[in-house]
Amino acid sequence: MLAVVISAMAVGVAAGQTDRVGRSLSVCVIWAAVAAFGVAIAQPMGAYTSLNVVAAAATFLFSTVIGSALALVTQRIRRHRSTLV
Repeated sequence: MLAVVISAMAVGVAAGQTDRVGRSLSVCVIWAAVAAFGVAIAQPMGAYTSLNVVAAAATFLFSTVIGSALALVTQRIRRHRSTLV
């Protein structure tokens, strides 16, 4: 889960460098879908098979929230810095 959080933070900051909010958020949602797919595939197939869907959904939601929040904060900081200069 730590890898998911760190990667969502990195993608959020990188997506915040774009000029448009819609593009930033779509990058975050696409990344969250890729992360959820990776978690769904990487889960062990055994006694916890029924939890694969829950873990993938949690990864998608968690990555979307963290990435989008950091993208929006990054864009706001960039706008604030550009008005100071």
